[in-house]
Amino acid sequence: MRTLTTLRALAILIAAAAAFPAVLPAQAVVPGGGSLAAWLGLEAGERFTYVTADGEHVCVEVGVPVTIGEKRYAPLVGMPWPDLATDSRIYLPLDGTLGIGVIRTPTLRPAGALDWLLEPLVPRFLPSADLSEPGAVTGDGWYAVGDDPDAPQSLLYVWCAACMDAGRYVWMERGRGITRIEERTYAGPRRVTLLSAGCD
Repeated sequence: MRTLTTLRALAILIAAAAAFPAVLPAQAVVPGGGSLAAWLGLEAGERFTYVTADGEHVCVEVGVPVTIGEKRYAPLVGMPWPDLATDSRIYLPLDGTLGIGVIRTPTLRPAGALDWLLEPLVPRFLPSADLSEPGAVTGDGWYAVGDDPDAPQSLLYVWCAACMDAGRYVWMERGRGITRIEERTYAGPRRVTLLSAGCD
């Protein structure tokens, strides 16, 4: 009898699933499609100069795509990042995922060491006109900034927005790259800023 009851319950669930098609959850993908590297306008071999909070000029090169685990990534060779060791490696996923990966220390097994530096999350749309308003950034995560949610001009990643002495803000511009990284600490903000395309 119990088996018959279970089968009937299963049949009801199957019928309900057929009557109400599954709704796919929103995806943590780059607005408008394509990879984050493509959205940023980055191609293998391109170089950029960044300036750190100490005034040091650092040359960053977009490396040849690599496979880590089952995914392809574009490495940002030499990319400085506040609070990361200089031998850390930054990776942009090439499958459309809206996130940035990191390998914090050199390793022979990169698939097991790759972690998310900027976690993949569904972006929230933020009109450009509202950006300067108090409370425009309502919480942590990704923001697509512009006039069209499917074609934003900028991407903003925020972590610990409510914190007074901690937090992370990363600005990116379509076709230009990662333009500013800011880590807020007890000692004050630490920034890395895009200075120019190319390296001296």
